[in-house]
Amino acid sequence: GGEIGIGPWVPVATGTTREGGRIQQVKGPVSGETVAGTRDGNMAIIYHLTSQDAWQAAQPSGEYEAPSLAEEGFIHCSKDESQLLRVAERLYQGRGDLRVVDLDVEKLEARVEYEPSRSGEEYPHIYGKLNLDAVVRVRGLRLGSDGKHTF
Repeated sequence: GGEIGIGPWVPVATGTTREGGRIQQVKGPVSGETVAGTRDGNMAIIYHLTSQDAWQAAQPSGEYEAPSLAEEGFIHCSKDESQLLRVAERLYQGRGDLRVVDLDVEKLEARVEYEPSRSGEEYPHIYGKLNLDAVVRVRGLRLGSDGKHTF
């Protein structure tokens, strides 16, 4: 657990906005929405889940490229911590080497789109490489005594 080497600790906020009940594409600050607990009140945050090894490998180049970018054309992210924990349980059960990368949507160079998964739940997707200067915080996920991931 704990934080790893990039940027200051910033409290968690979500990177979503709703208009007419549907999540719209978000790129940059969401006008008219106050995101509580962020450093400037306008930061929209999304979350990417990766392994410690994959994250460390990206450091020298200054950008990160998940395998899904080549395979599917985008990098999978989560819109909030509860969604991220559900992804961790579904896809990475029992793994203790996971890292959560908190991303400032405004600083991402690639476009971000919110799209439905097979279940219909909306997830943010980054359509390009992840530039490391968009990273707000990197932290580990712990495995609880029940085998579930926690922060």
